[in-house]
Amino acid sequence: MDRCPCCNARLTEAIFCPRCQADLSSVLGSEHMAKYWLNNALQFWAMRESSMAILALTKSVNLKKTRTALVFRDFIIHRQCQQVLALLEQKKMQRC
Repeated sequence: MDRCPCCNARLTEAIFCPRCQADLSSVLGSEHMAKYWLNNALQFWAMRESSMAILALTKSVNLKKTRTALVFRDFIIHRQCQQVLALLEQKKMQRC
C-alpha cells in the first residue's frame, strides 16, 4: 500500500499513518493474506488441483484485487471455458 486510505498520505512500512495516525495493521494484514492465498492458488494450479486453486484465488481476490490475481483469474476462466467447449464438441461428435 502506497497511500493511507484515510488521508491519502504517502506511507512507509509503519503500521500507523504518519499524518493521521490511522492504524493500518488490518489493511496491511489483509494485503499479506492476499499474497499468501495467491501463492497457494499458484501452487495448487501447478499440482493440477484446479478446484483448490480456484478457492484459494477467490480468497486472494476478495482480500485484494491485484493485477497478478486478476490476470490469473482470467487465465483460469479461459482454460475452464476451453475445457467445457471441448467436452461439448465431443458430445456433439458422439451424436453423429
